[in-house]
Amino acid sequence: MFHLIGFEQNLETLILLAKPYAGHKNIYDLNSLKKAYFRFLKKIQPNVPLPQKSTLEFVSNPELIAKLIKLFMVDTELNDIENIMNSGNASYAKKALNNIQQSYQRLLERNPSFGSLFNLVVNMIFCAQSKMAGGGTTSAAIGVIWSDHRPHWQNQDFIEFFIHETSHTLLFLDEYRYQHYRDLKQVAKPENYTPSAILQKNRPLDKVLHSLIVATEILLARSTWLGEPSTCQLHPPTSILLPQTRNALSSLQNASLPNKLLTERAHYLLETIQQKIAPLEHPLQTTIEGPQQRAL
Repeated sequence: MFHLIGFEQNLETLILLAKPYAGHKNIYDLNSLKKAYFRFLKKIQPNVPLPQKSTLEFVSNPELIAKLIKLFMVDTELNDIENIMNSGNASYAKKALNNIQQSYQRLLERNPSFGSLFNLVVNMIFCAQSKMAGGGTTSAAIGVIWSDHRPHWQNQDFIEFFIHETSHTLLFLDEYRYQHYRDLKQVAKPENYTPSAILQKNRPLDKVLHSLIVATEILLARSTWLGEPSTCQLHPPTSILLPQTRNALSSLQNASLPNKLLTERAHYLLETIQQKIAPLEHPLQTTIEGPQQRAL
């Protein structure tokens, strides 16, 4: 979402959602926005814990991790979590959290603008083990990221992981503002499934939209500032991911009923995806940019 529609449009959504919770004070900087965002989240998901301070928390408390794991097991319409998790032993937790913190610092150094948006919408990161995935997000706990990064991940895999999960988070917020689907019951019916961009499986429409957004974000990041990874662990190489994304987009656009289940906003996102990936080629002609820090 950061690369697809830009910092400002995502910021606009966050301000619109948070403004009613700013009280008598105006939102005048990123700190006041973060506090209002906390109050918004507390209203829509009262059972989800928030950090004591208005800053990103890397969760080390075992009791809090156990609570967050339970939240990730909640089944919601927009969930994409199908995992059995456990907090692991103390040695795992300490090492995993240290790895993710170091990778977070590298992310801020590589792209401060993306890091600024990340810090606004993500509140907690926790590590828990799973045999099925390397991490995830859930619409039942917006603002929380779960990580179970693999030992073979390289620096770029961690950065792409942050991009991946932040894209889900921003899309959850965009959905809360605009609504993307006209009938979630119809969305869940197998006859309305289409292929996803990353897993290449027939999936519900909401999962396909999320997959298209994530794949596009990875492709755009690689083409503008991240570059092609020397080895691909978390996501496929661009030579595979780009045609998969185009095929998934084409399949969805050509599917009559699923198309009708999308709102105007969802169609706008799909059209923007098409525009953004149209000029991309493999091998990528990477243009290294120097994004500047943005503020209100």
